[in-house]
Amino acid sequence: MLRKTSDSKCSSDDFFEVVGAPQTASTCAAATHQVELAHLVGCSTDPAAPFDVVAARLEAFLRPRIHGSAAGPLPPTSAQLRFLADLDPSFELRDEAGAEVCAWIDHHLRLTTVSAYEKLRLRRDDAVLVHHSYRVIGLDTERPGKATVSSIGADGRVYFRGINGGSAWPTAIESIEGI
Repeated sequence: MLRKTSDSKCSSDDFFEVVGAPQTASTCAAATHQVELAHLVGCSTDPAAPFDVVAARLEAFLRPRIHGSAAGPLPPTSAQLRFLADLDPSFELRDEAGAEVCAWIDHHLRLTTVSAYEKLRLRRDDAVLVHHSYRVIGLDTERPGKATVSSIGADGRVYFRGINGGSAWPTAIESIEGI
């Protein structure tokens, strides 16, 4: 796990420590208390599902029971379903609410981030190429730029030296030799 300082950034010179890339609740399986609560209230859930997915499923299940049936969960949007299908083509929609689909999307994005860290093994002062993507007047544009790693936030975002707070997700970064 990455060490964090009070400003939520890593404090070591070697960001990628022996135990590996950062993990969050979204990449961990459901907690025992979640599985017990789901069983207690009659909510079907997979104990092997990610923590945040089970949390979203429980919230969607309990919301109408707490606030009344008119306060039921919103269904997933077609954009959410398309994005999730791009991230995980094997995902099969059952009865997931929009919040649960969002949790699955977040889970897959975090797994992608962890995978990028495992590949990059970033350290302070590493020279990297950052791929910035923009949408201008309906056209997708990419502008790569060189940068030097300064720190890594607790959320996994990589911060760069001398770019006025410039940062990127590790999935938009590739290592290069010297700047």
